[in-house]
Amino acid sequence: MSKKLLSVLVLAVLAVSAFAFSALADVAVLTVTKVYFEKDGEEFDQEVQYSVNCYGYEFAENWWESEGAEVPEDYDPANPDKVYSYSASCPEYGCEIYENYYANYRHIEYCDLVGLIGGEYFEIENIPYKPLPVCQDAIQYHIYDGENYYVNTEEHELCVEQYGDDDGCLEYAMLLEEEDMVMHESGYPVDRICEAHFDITGSVALGDLTFTDVTPQTSDNYVAIEYVADEGIVNGYGDGTFGPDDKINRADFVKILMEAVYSDSEIDGCDPEHIFSDIIAGVYYADHVCIGANEGVVTGYDDGSFLPANNINFAEAAKVIVKGFDYDTSDYDDLEWYTEHVSYLQDNGAIPMSIGSLGDYLTRGEMAEIIYRLLEGVTNKTSKDLL
Repeated sequence: MSKKLLSVLVLAVLAVSAFAFSALADVAVLTVTKVYFEKDGEEFDQEVQYSVNCYGYEFAENWWESEGAEVPEDYDPANPDKVYSYSASCPEYGCEIYENYYANYRHIEYCDLVGLIGGEYFEIENIPYKPLPVCQDAIQYHIYDGENYYVNTEEHELCVEQYGDDDGCLEYAMLLEEEDMVMHESGYPVDRICEAHFDITGSVALGDLTFTDVTPQTSDNYVAIEYVADEGIVNGYGDGTFGPDDKINRADFVKILMEAVYSDSEIDGCDPEHIFSDIIAGVYYADHVCIGANEGVVTGYDDGSFLPANNINFAEAAKVIVKGFDYDTSDYDDLEWYTEHVSYLQDNGAIPMSIGSLGDYLTRGEMAEIIYRLLEGVTNKTSKDLL
């Protein structure tokens, strides 16, 4: 066969179905997708900017489940990770986008979509199928000589068989015109053609942006941050930002939780003197730490200090949240000072997947996510198991 038969034939083999797995690393398959947003059974012909986040499992080895291979240690069917995401803009019904979707060694359980229409955000949760349910391979050519695309003919094959890979055999192949082919935005013929349909009929309206640095496209905790802001639990900064990735210190964390639980008069009526050696009456968080200590929500260290400026880690935050909201942990063993509190959050699906260990310092976005899931009883989001 001619050496000029290029990678399209290889890609045709590698571009397995989206429902299959492979031991290979991700393979970029040039793809064009027709995207259709629909509402109440009708075409939705407005511009939609949107992001899709998909959750499932990564497979570093062969398709182990079907092949009988050893199950990876980190496989957790109760908590799929985010394994794939993309963002796109669809200006009209049936628009074309050029996202290469196929990650061969990943399995997708479900996807969430967050979009922007006319300045307002909405969310479609738990899409129970892959974001591109209808696809077909599009092997549009067999030969590419660096300038032109050709399709094999019987005459060409006979020529190659007789003369080897003589360039002269190309005259027997059928020359293709690019305008007659489906082209990727990169200028090359696509290898896969897909359709994606999204029904926004039952979508959740999220409203306008509250913070300039928190959007559905940039923050996994967008909904939670909007919630705690709307409820007056957590405020942003003076410049209009929230700082979702900022670490939060022990004093500020306790202040936020105490304001969510106790009235201003209860907080102001607490005398912080002699509570902890490093808590001085008059500082902005002193009364909050005071009532937290009096109610058994917070404790200090053996030397009598509280260390208000230290960043709070997840285990410490779990105790403050669970005890602050007075959740019942009587069914849990308190093997360590944090066990019952972490167990409660874990069993109620309230631990963000971004938290890797008990000692991880908590971010403002993760704090918002935990509070949102607990107060709203959200149980359909993935949650980390740390115990």
